[in-house]
Amino acid sequence: MLFLDVSMEKKYDTNSFMDSTVLPDWLDSYIFKELGGIYSPDYIRYEYNLDLSKEEVKTYLGTYFPRSYAESFCIFDNLLSNGNYFSEIQLKRELSILDFGCGTGGEIIGLLMALTKYHPDIENINILALDGNHYALRRLESIIDQFRLHCQYSINLIVGPIAVSDSSDIELMKDVIQGSFDYILSFKAICELISKKRIPENAYKYIAEILASKLTEKGIMVILDVTVKSPAIGTFYPIYMNNGLREFVKKSNNSFKTLIPLSCYRYERACTQECFSQRLFKITHSRKQNDLSKVSYRILGRKNFVELIMPKLLIGELIIQVKNGENIYCPLSKGVRCLSSFDINNSN
Repeated sequence: MLFLDVSMEKKYDTNSFMDSTVLPDWLDSYIFKELGGIYSPDYIRYEYNLDLSKEEVKTYLGTYFPRSYAESFCIFDNLLSNGNYFSEIQLKRELSILDFGCGTGGEIIGLLMALTKYHPDIENINILALDGNHYALRRLESIIDQFRLHCQYSINLIVGPIAVSDSSDIELMKDVIQGSFDYILSFKAICELISKKRIPENAYKYIAEILASKLTEKGIMVILDVTVKSPAIGTFYPIYMNNGLREFVKKSNNSFKTLIPLSCYRYERACTQECFSQRLFKITHSRKQNDLSKVSYRILGRKNFVELIMPKLLIGELIIQVKNGENIYCPLSKGVRCLSSFDINNSN
């Protein structure tokens, strides 16, 4: 198996429900030494990445790429370690990935590393990466070139420069996205469309309707975003996301269902809560130890597949976030066990 080093291990803190990992040495060296990545946290830049200059992309690369890598690697490490899920994909030798708002591609590399860890028999991976910043796309291409030196399968990368000024541009994007995908990602991209008021309705619902239709029968879609409050909508992104994606699922005529959080898997059709869900991740690299990232996300898929891989859910109080070190529970859940809503291996 490739990449068998400490950076491939995910540490799970059962007290805080936090995942952590380490940026692989080769990737750390390439990002910071070869590409000139700069670690300089500035949370405001989460919402304005399309406008980054060539130099600003270096700061994004050194700060947010590692976080997106950690989030993606830990999410898919948990998913791929689930026997029910892996048994459904283990015979596949070719996989396809779509990333809407890919930036420099941290989430793509995180997914590739998790697949390499669990599925070494892959022969081909096809990637369609869409973003509005051409400097970020160039960095993604160079990082994928470097990744090819460390894997034994073929990677076909297609980048699609897209500029979204309003919902009509999203409609045109449908023509760019051909075929279906095993993995669809959108990490910290939809918040930018919201902050700039590019889409008049709930952007999470709107984007999910478009992207979910591109899933294969056993495909998985991950929509992840920041947890700050948005002046554009007057509420926090996680609340807006949960409202939009819950509405998407309800109106999908039983075509799609949430897999993670587990609380949403179980209660989303009856839920009317203004829910703030949050997950914490830590990433260690040469410029920062245990850099903290706070995000909210959902994993969705076609209803029949989601129910196939998670036929049984243990009864318990389901944690939806950790706030000031305290566990916050889904108000609809009941039971004597304390379970993380973000761990699929609580099921079965």
